[in-house]
Amino acid sequence: MSRRSLLATGGIGTALALAGCLSDETDTDADPGDGESTEAAQTEAETDDEDDEDDEGEEYEEGEEETDEPDVEHALPFEDDFSTLELLHSESSEEGLGLDTENVDQFARLADADEPVDGSRVNRTTEDEEHIVYKFDDVIGGFRVETHYHPDQDGRVSVAVSETGAVWTNVIPKKDLYSEAHNDEDAPGHWWKNYEYVSEATGDDARYIRLTLSGDVDWSPQIGWVTVWGTDGSDVETDTPEGEGEEEGESEDEISFEDDLSSMDALHTSSDTDLLGFDTTNTIQFARPEDAAEPTDPSRLNRQTDDDVHAVYRISQDITGVRVEGHTSPDHPGDISISVSSNGADWTDVDVEKDVYSEAHDDEDEPGVWWENAEYTAENLDDGVRYIRITLSGDVDWTPQIGHVEIW
Repeated sequence: MSRRSLLATGGIGTALALAGCLSDETDTDADPGDGESTEAAQTEAETDDEDDEDDEGEEYEEGEEETDEPDVEHALPFEDDFSTLELLHSESSEEGLGLDTENVDQFARLADADEPVDGSRVNRTTEDEEHIVYKFDDVIGGFRVETHYHPDQDGRVSVAVSETGAVWTNVIPKKDLYSEAHNDEDAPGHWWKNYEYVSEATGDDARYIRLTLSGDVDWSPQIGWVTVWGTDGSDVETDTPEGEGEEEGESEDEISFEDDLSSMDALHTSSDTDLLGFDTTNTIQFARPEDAAEPTDPSRLNRQTDDDVHAVYRISQDITGVRVEGHTSPDHPGDISISVSSNGADWTDVDVEKDVYSEAHDDEDEPGVWWENAEYTAENLDDGVRYIRITLSGDVDWTPQIGHVEIW
């Protein structure tokens, strides 16, 4: 039985799981065929009728197995401590996610939490990008997420919301480091960085929230607690509590949205996704900036046609800047341009500063061989910008490519 077939009726008091079943659809596309095939079908149907009584129990079991899974929906406010995965509306794959209940002292909770450490967290079981989705019976007013990152590993937790569960809008939450990694094994949070993500406005009458985990290793990052409230903020204190990181000047509330382009999940539906694809070959040719966690870029977005192609991002808050890591072949340089919009319909080109951080060279053992690698940055954008459009153009489809996008 699938874990989403079990509705959560206890655990966290604020969670209410509503279940519904969809009836089996009837096939209306059958071809009546000619007389001979109709007669054969009737004979076969008569035979089936004779066997109905003998097979009744077996048919009932098969019908039960084919029934659609219930729709898990929650009332607001809502909390999930990840003692189970049964509260999820959906996930990218059941095999790709799990719960980590080990080494709990390494995972600190907020200063005002009931417990000092986090006893159970969701993480990935493979290095692939994975996501979880919650559905609510009313409009989301805001959320808080406790996340845990190992400082030696590159990883990300990104957030998106949706009104229908089909079209997603990226959210840039405030990110606060409430417990820095340290070597005191007797104090909560040692060796791990513990962050709180908070957003008090999601917009668009969103009723779904999606949390995406990605990174170099499956065990980092992890998510330990999710709190979601309605538009009236019922019974939820939305002020960010002061944590260890803030006291030490380590707050990182300038966090931006980041996409490593290992999938198209973060792209808006107005993107030319049918004309875009991923290049995961020849990674040594695609250098990353010196301060990046990895020296090369394992996955980049490129075109599947010689025509101009757009990748579009939509953010729930006003956007002030964007940075794109782009890769171009000197023999076919092409172009990477950026335009912005407040409504997704009227676009304005913006000035882009290009900074080449790795020139093309012939050393096949060094990152960036044969390709030019640069950052394309647009800052101080006008008020009201909610959409970023990155346009790839050139005479061949495999260049240029983009490997990382940051929006703030």
